[in-house]
Amino acid sequence: MVDRSDCRGFVADRCHHRGGTNGGAVHLHFVLRSDVMKGLFRKLLLLGFACGFTLLLMEGMIRITGLVPPHGYPKGLFIEDPDTEFIMAPGFPETRFSKQEFETTVFTNRDGFRDVERPEPKPEGVYRVLVVGDSFVWGAYGVDADHTFTALAEQSLNRNRDPGASKFEVINAGVIGWGTDNALAFLKSRWDRYQPDAVVIAFFVANDFFDNMRSGEYSVKDGYLVETESLGSDHFLRRVRNWMVSHFRLVSLAERVVFQMDAFKPLLKQQEAIRFHGKDQMEVLYGMDQDEQAPIRDRTEECLRQVAAVCSESGAQLSLMPIPSRIQVEPVSSGEDLGLSKDQLSVPDKVLESMCGSLGIRFVSSLESYRDASAEASLYWELNPHFNAEGNRVAASILGEHLASIAD
Repeated sequence: MVDRSDCRGFVADRCHHRGGTNGGAVHLHFVLRSDVMKGLFRKLLLLGFACGFTLLLMEGMIRITGLVPPHGYPKGLFIEDPDTEFIMAPGFPETRFSKQEFETTVFTNRDGFRDVERPEPKPEGVYRVLVVGDSFVWGAYGVDADHTFTALAEQSLNRNRDPGASKFEVINAGVIGWGTDNALAFLKSRWDRYQPDAVVIAFFVANDFFDNMRSGEYSVKDGYLVETESLGSDHFLRRVRNWMVSHFRLVSLAERVVFQMDAFKPLLKQQEAIRFHGKDQMEVLYGMDQDEQAPIRDRTEECLRQVAAVCSESGAQLSLMPIPSRIQVEPVSSGEDLGLSKDQLSVPDKVLESMCGSLGIRFVSSLESYRDASAEASLYWELNPHFNAEGNRVAASILGEHLASIAD
């Protein structure tokens, strides 16, 4: 007879043996898997180190060779100002920088403007014009200082003036981010310094209406002009992008290469147009003649009324020269894509013309001239929304013709 207890012990031993074998196999599997993961991690770490070293080496070479200048406006270009909130630093040295598709040089004279030095007080036999505005007047967008529209207008006026006639000085008093309220503060605080015979307010229709409604929209931080919360914060990814291109010239170079790809240009142009205007501003801007926009119109009209009073007190002539956005001038490539008709795109200029008529300010009607000129060649950069060289030339022609007519 078989002892069943021995059988139970035998089966238990076999089960224990098999369990031990399976446990060892599982343990070995995890050991092997861990070794593989460690090896893969080491390879990825080495690859990351190699890529990082290569990128840093390329960044260093780009900086040493000067292949790509620093992106954006140079540090120290802006300072706070008790009258105008901010202005460019006087005597800023000539510095090269890059933006989307161009490089350019910026400097300032002793007054903090991108202009030649002007004598003080105003010499005899000089007809002095102050052109006050924002970045379009400043003009450091792929265009040298002597090819901005103010400089070109001065050159043309002096080249064609009659013998014995007064010499023209057309002063570029443009500062990035300035609105009509900043222009008013500037004229009040520095009139005696310039003693102008004429003042031209260069009014950029895409954002000056809104700039006049806001205060403290920009501040100066570490010599940079930065947008404050009152202007609205950019999307997180855009803030990351801005930081990257500001700190790494390799990123700036890569972005410029991408921007030149035809496949990306239509989307980038439309997105830049929307960002430049602001999605929440598009309907307001091109419906500026509607009753609900009365507060915006009233604020700009009040600023212009005060500017007119300052000029009238000193006997200076005042004109308003609207600066159109690309959407207004080249609607086939931008404005119509956003669902805006040609009549809608003309609304801001019509509002300004009516406003100037009631205030006794000369209005430089020019939108159709820009549109006609754009049929021959684009007046704006493809991606950056400012005038290119041709745009400055057209604006100079319009400004020069107007100044010649009022100086007679």
